[in-house]
Amino acid sequence: MDMQPQTRQTMILCFVLFFLFLGTHMQSPFFAPFAVSLGASSFLVGTILSVTSFANMTGNLLAGPVIDKVGKRPFIIFPLVCIAIVFLLHMVVTDVKHLFVLRMINGFLLAFLTPACMALLSGLAQTSRERSRNMALNGLIITVATIVAPLIGGRVAEDAGFPVAYLIIGTLVFASFLFALRLAKWEDIVTVKKHESTEKKQSVSMLLPISVTAFAMMYAQGTLMYELPFLAVDDKAGKGDVGQFISLIGLGTLGVLLFPLIHRIPAIVRAFLGLLSFAVSFYWILLVGPIPTPGALLVFGIGFGLLFPSVTTLVGERLDRGAYGKGFAFLSAVFSLGSISSPFIAGVVRDFMSPYFIAFLLVAVAFTIMGMEMIRMIRGTTMG
Repeated sequence: MDMQPQTRQTMILCFVLFFLFLGTHMQSPFFAPFAVSLGASSFLVGTILSVTSFANMTGNLLAGPVIDKVGKRPFIIFPLVCIAIVFLLHMVVTDVKHLFVLRMINGFLLAFLTPACMALLSGLAQTSRERSRNMALNGLIITVATIVAPLIGGRVAEDAGFPVAYLIIGTLVFASFLFALRLAKWEDIVTVKKHESTEKKQSVSMLLPISVTAFAMMYAQGTLMYELPFLAVDDKAGKGDVGQFISLIGLGTLGVLLFPLIHRIPAIVRAFLGLLSFAVSFYWILLVGPIPTPGALLVFGIGFGLLFPSVTTLVGERLDRGAYGKGFAFLSAVFSLGSISSPFIAGVVRDFMSPYFIAFLLVAVAFTIMGMEMIRMIRGTTMG
């Protein structure tokens, strides 16, 4: 298969992801205030976010085998149009119970959409380096969306209200659906270079560090995304300010992903450095108090820019193409587990201790495990 249709499909998928994440991340600065305005307590907000992630994780466990068997395109197109409708229904929500149900439906739909997109994007690559580039491009597209989205979302919610904000979100996700209709029916490129087959034999030894790293990454992000909007709830910052805080994280991520040679650094080294950045960021936040400094948020963003593409690249390198659906669904389930536990635990402990401290401990554990794995691989390469 020539490169032209491969490149075209990659770009279409990037547009799909851009509009999807632009829409979904618009609600980051104002979801907690929106839920509180409907009568939710801080604990209930954490519970809603956790149950949403639980629905997402449950869907992930069902999605993997089905995606591999049926194909990826249907599980991109159908969830997108449903998610657009769900966001539009947020405009008429008047009870926190209805918000709870809509969030659960949204989480379940994303459980099929996310691994299908990652599996298709990874399958469009023929070599490990191309896969790393695709994942870095994926991270870049998502990062640009997440920089712009909180700024827009926070400002629109503050100036025009929650219903208008959700109208814009639903429209953006529907635009993503329109782009998805242009995805071709063919799936993965089946040509695999010989040197990649030796990498896949190492998959068992890499499952633990990848899983722990993925969990720690999403737990850390979930803690930050839970705590930052509560600065507005506690009147320590405005919703627009919270949007700027979240965008600072995106700027740090963007700075890493725009570095042209980033994909040449081994994925495991990038993961190790990303965890180190997370640890520095949380330690910094714990030192300065409840309102994070711009520097701490930028460092966190740098860590995420290193971590997310490296984790997805490591999974793609160690799986056969026919198992991409299962592999990325499992990775998404681990992501969801981190997202489930972080807001729930943060909601329970935030009245008597900093949720950032727990996140720091988990990141430290993942940092240690990934460091040991990196040393093991270096020794194995040297001895080989």
